[in-house]
Amino acid sequence: MTIRRFISALATAAMTLGAAATALAQGQGETIRIQDYPGTGNLLMKVARARGFCADRGITCELVVIPSGAGGSQALLAGSIEVGMLPTVGLAAAIAKGAPFVGISGSMVRSVIVMAVSNDVAAADQNATMKNLEGGKIGVSARGTPGEFVAKMLLKDAGVDPESAAYIAVGGPSTAYLSLTSGQVDAVLSWAPMQAICEVLETCRIAWSQAESPEPKILTLDRGANNLLVVTRAYAEANPQVVEAVRAAAKDAEAWLQDPANFDELVAIVRQDFEIQLERGDEILEQAVRNALPGYKTGFDPEGVKGAAQFAATLKMADRVVGYEEMVLGE
Repeated sequence: MTIRRFISALATAAMTLGAAATALAQGQGETIRIQDYPGTGNLLMKVARARGFCADRGITCELVVIPSGAGGSQALLAGSIEVGMLPTVGLAAAIAKGAPFVGISGSMVRSVIVMAVSNDVAAADQNATMKNLEGGKIGVSARGTPGEFVAKMLLKDAGVDPESAAYIAVGGPSTAYLSLTSGQVDAVLSWAPMQAICEVLETCRIAWSQAESPEPKILTLDRGANNLLVVTRAYAEANPQVVEAVRAAAKDAEAWLQDPANFDELVAIVRQDFEIQLERGDEILEQAVRNALPGYKTGFDPEGVKGAAQFAATLKMADRVVGYEEMVLGE
């Protein structure tokens, strides 16, 4: 074989492999029901649907609002959605209990969970603020949820008896904010857009952020892998081309939404199905998108996945430390 023919053969092989990879990432007209959350929610897949990236990959993406990881897990098991967006700690806990789940992509890898406090309670640093909550009232979405456990861990880490505080169900961010500013509670453990509300309106302060605060250490273990797109293993095995199409559409969406030139249109996409009914609501929404944007990545830190499994076992949410290969589907 001449050198020219050898080079030509290599080029042909490369083109064939490229075509095969593209075909694998192409669906065949399947409709995929995907978990969404209120607010910025599953922003990668919101964008993938709105910008036509799902269609480009041969699938139809339908977003189904299910406002909790537990609800998403139940929907996956029931077959009412094909793709969930689950906290990685919850994924580890579910797998340890026998759920046949596996992560296929990063989704929101940076947490948006925060503790907001009234301006009267806020102090110079995190520990001093937590000490001010001794004997106080702390709002959580519902009693017995992971948020309540996190609030108790924050107090304990600051040397405050967690049981000295009262824990009150206040629902999601909007109702939690109203409970905080009306004086019904002194602090709330909540999620986006709570941070943006406090920043724009200056009626509350962020005392702790899971994405940025260095303590307690255990609450940093899942950083870089906070939420994953999840399917059942049976679905992944039966529909590899759909899994690859979802991954590819999410990557297309990531490239688009991380481009600063697209920020205004990105906010408009979020606003299509989410509106903040507060003073200066449009500003708050823009700030919430800006705050959350760094976390919307398909790539994730494997150490964050392993840390999530350790976190779940430490909190007794899982009876063992689930292995990385159990939690993540290989490329």
